[in-house]
Amino acid sequence: MTDEEFGAVVGQIDELSRRMSRCEAMVATLIATGGVLTDESANYLRLMYGTNSPDYFAGFLTEMLKPENRMPSEAALSRWTGMLYSQLRSIQRDFYAYAVSTSFGIDSDAVPLPRLAPVRFYLSSGSETVLASVNDALGKVADAIGYTPADEFPAERGSWWKRWTWRSKQALSRPQVQECFDKLQHGAELHALQKPQAEVDRVAADGIATLLNALSDVAHAAMQCGSILLVKTLDRAGDQLVAVRRLSVQEMIQLEKSPNLLNSPQTVLSELERLVTRPDDDTPDGDTRSEEPRLNG
Repeated sequence: MTDEEFGAVVGQIDELSRRMSRCEAMVATLIATGGVLTDESANYLRLMYGTNSPDYFAGFLTEMLKPENRMPSEAALSRWTGMLYSQLRSIQRDFYAYAVSTSFGIDSDAVPLPRLAPVRFYLSSGSETVLASVNDALGKVADAIGYTPADEFPAERGSWWKRWTWRSKQALSRPQVQECFDKLQHGAELHALQKPQAEVDRVAADGIATLLNALSDVAHAAMQCGSILLVKTLDRAGDQLVAVRRLSVQEMIQLEKSPNLLNSPQTVLSELERLVTRPDDDTPDGDTRSEEPRLNG
């Protein structure tokens, strides 16, 4: 037998040994756990086979044992199905409310209806912990103005980008929607002045304070909450600048068309102004990346 043939035989024996180890580990785990892959059985399987073996099965096993990749239990599936059904019924009720008003020519601005608001943010950096803190802070801000997160989309990692849809807790007319976001803008202004007044303003200001605290370690951030835009950047000296302003209808349309404008917190304000005042001009004037956001009421 040549060295090459001997090496091939050894390789086949080694592969057969690994296959036997896999089978033994799986069978032992199934017997020990009754076929249910829980945290305990996942650890048992990891110990039986190990995840340091140099073959594809070890990598597959490692991925399979991650909590997000495990098959959900029947109870979890039932719970998720119930949640989805509840959301579907809520969407159905909202649709019917709008359909009735439009079918009879009723002015939807004046009629109290469930109202939705786009919420999205960009962070130049940050960890999972920072993202969780921002999520919690946004929940407090939504609650302070009478809204609640209705839909949440997965975050895009790297420089963080995330979006939600907020839904009003109560049916609102269009003027009442504006009052809700006036409250948010006023709360931000009161926080900047450190002069919270009425209880309703204090709650909104506290929400903004929590949000800015969550962004303390993030150099640049841009966030749209309905008709309010919040931008945080650092100036050339490294000092924090925060701008809060109400978006016009035209600016909100531009953000719906190009939400990636938020990816440049240093220039989003000037770009929105340019797109609204000169919509046919697609070329930014000069190098606007060095411009600093302005605090507008």
